[in-house]
Amino acid sequence: MSYSPITLASGSASSAATLDIDMSAYYNLYTIIEVILYGLVPVTTNTDLQMLVSADGSTFDNASGNYKVNFIYNLDGGTSGGGGSTSATSMLLTSAVGNTVLNNNNYRINIINPGSASFFPTISYSFSYVNNGGGYLTGTGGGWRVAAQITKAVRFKMSSGNITTSYIVRGIK
Repeated sequence: MSYSPITLASGSASSAATLDIDMSAYYNLYTIIEVILYGLVPVTTNTDLQMLVSADGSTFDNASGNYKVNFIYNLDGGTSGGGGSTSATSMLLTSAVGNTVLNNNNYRINIINPGSASFFPTISYSFSYVNNGGGYLTGTGGGWRVAAQITKAVRFKMSSGNITTSYIVRGIK
Protein backbone atom coordinates (compact mmCIF):
# COMPACT_ATOMS: atom_id res chain seq x y z
CA MET A 1 0.00 0.00 0.00
CA SER A 2 1.39 3.40 -0.88
CA TYR A 3 0.58 6.51 1.04
CA SER A 4 -0.74 8.64 -1.80
CA PRO A 5 -3.75 10.46 -0.35
CA ILE A 6 -6.37 11.80 -2.73
CA THR A 7 -8.51 14.71 -1.55
CA LEU A 8 -12.16 13.66 -1.66
CA ALA A 9 -13.94 16.51 0.13
CA SER A 10 -13.38 19.63 2.18
CA GLY A 11 -15.51 22.16 3.98
CA SER A 12 -16.33 23.69 7.32
CA ALA A 13 -18.89 23.85 10.08
CA SER A 14 -19.67 27.11 11.84
CA SER A 15 -21.33 26.90 15.25
CA ALA A 16 -23.10 23.69 14.16
CA ALA A 17 -24.56 21.05 16.47
CA THR A 18 -22.67 18.35 14.51
CA LEU A 19 -20.28 17.95 11.62
CA ASP A 20 -21.53 15.03 9.51
CA ILE A 21 -19.29 13.75 6.75
CA ASP A 22 -21.06 11.56 4.21
CA MET A 23 -18.61 9.11 2.64
CA SER A 24 -21.24 7.10 0.71
CA ALA A 25 -19.71 7.95 -2.68
CA TYR A 26 -16.23 6.61 -1.82
CA TYR A 27 -16.21 4.58 1.45
CA ASN A 28 -15.64 1.28 -0.43
CA LEU A 29 -12.90 2.61 -2.74
CA TYR A 30 -10.18 3.20 -0.14
CA THR A 31 -8.42 1.18 2.56
CA ILE A 32 -8.19 4.28 4.76
CA ILE A 33 -10.34 7.39 4.83
CA GLU A 34 -8.44 10.20 6.54
CA VAL A 35 -10.33 13.11 8.08
CA ILE A 36 -8.37 16.17 9.13
CA LEU A 37 -10.12 18.64 11.41
CA TYR A 38 -8.24 21.91 11.77
CA GLY A 39 -8.87 25.16 13.56
CA LEU A 40 -11.52 23.44 15.70
CA VAL A 41 -13.12 25.72 18.29
CA PRO A 42 -16.02 24.54 20.43
CA VAL A 43 -18.62 27.20 21.20
CA THR A 44 -18.70 26.05 24.84
CA THR A 45 -15.39 25.68 26.69
CA ASN A 46 -14.32 22.58 28.61
CA THR A 47 -16.16 20.13 26.34
CA ASP A 48 -15.20 16.80 24.81
CA LEU A 49 -14.82 16.02 21.10
CA GLN A 50 -16.83 12.90 20.22
CA MET A 51 -17.19 10.77 17.08
CA LEU A 52 -19.97 8.45 15.87
CA VAL A 53 -20.18 6.17 12.82
CA SER A 54 -23.02 5.27 10.46
CA ALA A 55 -23.54 2.19 8.30
CA ASP A 56 -26.25 3.78 6.14
CA GLY A 57 -24.89 7.33 5.84
CA SER A 58 -27.56 9.00 7.96
CA THR A 59 -28.29 7.03 11.16
CA PHE A 60 -25.50 7.41 13.71
CA ASP A 61 -25.22 4.75 16.37
CA ASN A 62 -25.21 6.23 19.89
CA ALA A 63 -26.49 3.35 22.02
CA SER A 64 -24.87 2.63 25.35
CA GLY A 65 -21.89 0.31 25.23
CA ASN A 66 -21.38 0.45 21.45
CA TYR A 67 -17.96 2.14 21.38
CA LYS A 68 -14.55 1.56 22.92
CA VAL A 69 -11.71 4.08 22.84
CA ASN A 70 -8.36 4.93 24.40
CA PHE A 71 -5.86 7.75 24.07
CA ILE A 72 -2.58 8.92 25.54
CA TYR A 73 -1.28 12.49 25.67
CA ASN A 74 1.63 14.69 26.63
CA LEU A 75 0.93 18.10 28.15
CA ASP A 76 3.35 21.00 27.91
CA GLY A 77 5.49 20.99 31.03
CA GLY A 78 6.09 17.24 30.83
CA THR A 79 2.90 15.80 32.29
CA SER A 80 1.44 12.80 30.49
CA GLY A 81 -1.70 10.76 30.88
CA GLY A 82 -4.51 9.06 29.08
CA GLY A 83 -8.14 8.14 29.03
CA GLY A 84 -10.69 5.93 27.44
CA SER A 85 -13.80 3.85 27.83
CA THR A 86 -14.76 0.22 27.35
CA SER A 87 -18.48 0.96 27.04
CA ALA A 88 -19.58 4.32 25.64
CA THR A 89 -22.23 5.98 23.48
CA SER A 90 -19.55 7.60 21.27
CA MET A 91 -15.81 7.59 20.68
CA LEU A 92 -14.28 10.21 22.98
CA LEU A 93 -11.41 11.72 20.99
CA THR A 94 -10.25 14.36 23.50
CA SER A 95 -11.61 15.98 26.63
CA ALA A 96 -11.71 19.47 28.19
CA VAL A 97 -11.17 21.29 24.85
CA GLY A 98 -10.77 25.05 25.27
CA ASN A 99 -12.69 27.54 23.14
CA THR A 100 -10.35 30.50 22.75
CA VAL A 101 -10.41 31.52 19.09
CA LEU A 102 -6.61 31.72 18.95
CA ASN A 103 -6.31 28.07 19.97
CA ASN A 104 -5.31 25.92 17.02
CA ASN A 105 -7.03 22.60 17.78
CA ASN A 106 -6.23 19.94 15.18
CA TYR A 107 -7.06 16.27 14.65
CA ARG A 108 -6.07 13.63 12.08
CA ILE A 109 -8.45 10.64 12.14
CA ASN A 110 -7.91 7.49 10.06
CA ILE A 111 -10.94 5.27 9.45
CA ILE A 112 -9.58 1.83 8.62
CA ASN A 113 -11.34 -0.46 6.08
CA PRO A 114 -14.59 1.54 5.94
CA GLY A 115 -15.93 -0.63 3.10
CA SER A 116 -15.66 -3.95 4.95
CA ALA A 117 -18.61 -5.38 6.87
CA SER A 118 -16.31 -8.12 8.23
CA PHE A 119 -14.60 -5.88 10.80
CA PHE A 120 -15.49 -3.50 13.60
CA PRO A 121 -15.24 0.11 12.32
CA THR A 122 -11.83 1.09 13.66
CA ILE A 123 -10.08 4.44 13.88
CA SER A 124 -6.63 5.63 14.82
CA TYR A 125 -5.97 9.30 15.41
CA SER A 126 -3.53 11.95 16.50
CA PHE A 127 -4.23 15.36 17.97
CA SER A 128 -2.81 18.67 19.14
CA TYR A 129 -5.05 21.01 21.05
CA VAL A 130 -5.32 23.54 23.87
CA ASN A 131 -7.35 22.43 26.86
CA ASN A 132 -9.70 24.46 29.02
CA GLY A 133 -6.82 25.38 31.37
CA GLY A 134 -4.63 26.73 28.55
CA GLY A 135 -2.34 23.69 28.41
CA TYR A 136 -1.11 22.42 25.05
CA LEU A 137 -1.60 18.67 24.50
CA THR A 138 -0.41 16.29 21.81
CA GLY A 139 -1.26 12.62 21.60
CA THR A 140 -2.64 9.60 19.86
CA GLY A 141 -5.58 7.27 20.27
CA GLY A 142 -7.76 4.62 18.78
CA GLY A 143 -11.28 3.34 18.98
CA TRP A 144 -13.93 1.21 17.40
CA ARG A 145 -17.64 0.49 17.23
CA VAL A 146 -18.36 -2.87 18.82
CA ALA A 147 -20.18 -4.39 15.82
CA ALA A 148 -19.01 -5.32 12.34
CA GLN A 149 -20.38 -2.92 9.73
CA ILE A 150 -19.44 -0.76 6.76
CA THR A 151 -18.91 2.93 7.55
CA LYS A 152 -20.61 5.30 5.12
CA ALA A 153 -20.51 8.41 7.33
CA VAL A 154 -18.95 9.88 10.47
CA ARG A 155 -20.26 12.50 12.87
CA PHE A 156 -18.19 14.82 15.05
CA LYS A 157 -19.77 16.71 17.92
CA MET A 158 -18.92 18.34 21.19
CA SER A 159 -20.30 16.90 24.43
CA SER A 160 -21.89 20.29 25.08
CA GLY A 161 -22.59 23.16 22.70
CA ASN A 162 -21.77 23.54 19.04
CA ILE A 163 -18.66 22.99 16.92
CA THR A 164 -16.74 25.25 14.54
CA THR A 165 -14.03 23.68 12.37
CA SER A 166 -12.66 23.21 8.88
CA TYR A 167 -12.01 19.76 7.45
CA ILE A 168 -10.37 17.81 4.65
CA VAL A 169 -11.27 14.22 3.71
CA ARG A 170 -8.68 12.12 1.88
CA GLY A 171 -8.65 8.57 0.57
CA ILE A 172 -5.68 6.22 0.76
CA LYS A 173 -5.65 2.97 -1.26
